[in-house]
Amino acid sequence: MENSVQVERSPTFQTNSDVQKYLSNLSGLGKILLSTKALSLLSDQAFTVQGNYEYDVSVLGDSKKGSSIRAICALSDNQVLVADHHNKRVKLLNNQYKVVGHCDLNASPNSICQITPSEVAVSVGEDNSHGVQFVSVKGGQLVKDWKLQFQNF
Repeated sequence: MENSVQVERSPTFQTNSDVQKYLSNLSGLGKILLSTKALSLLSDQAFTVQGNYEYDVSVLGDSKKGSSIRAICALSDNQVLVADHHNKRVKLLNNQYKVVGHCDLNASPNSICQITPSEVAVSVGEDNSHGVQFVSVKGGQLVKDWKLQFQNF
């Protein structure tokens, strides 16, 4: 006669507190380096502005009348993302600058940075809640991915 013992396994994820401490001590996730190149222009050359255009990016359900666009990010497929600060949304525009999708956020977006051809990092923050929300463009729709949350900013 054999004795059998059934073992139940339940995996859990334990965060590395060293990583959280390290990230909370950072002043940012990186920096933008600007390189300048001098262009020589002849004194009689002039530039002419061809046009100035305004586009309405409001959508049904915007809580604030009018949008407060804090950042714009152009994707490689001629789509554009805008960060609507007052309405706590990221909006996806097509190549005619019409809103074709949006994603509601838990805090107001302040800036956007493209990190892959279909993913952006959006800095969000209000009062004592700050973080980075990752958003993907999938099939013409915006999908919230994971979020880095920072305490005591």
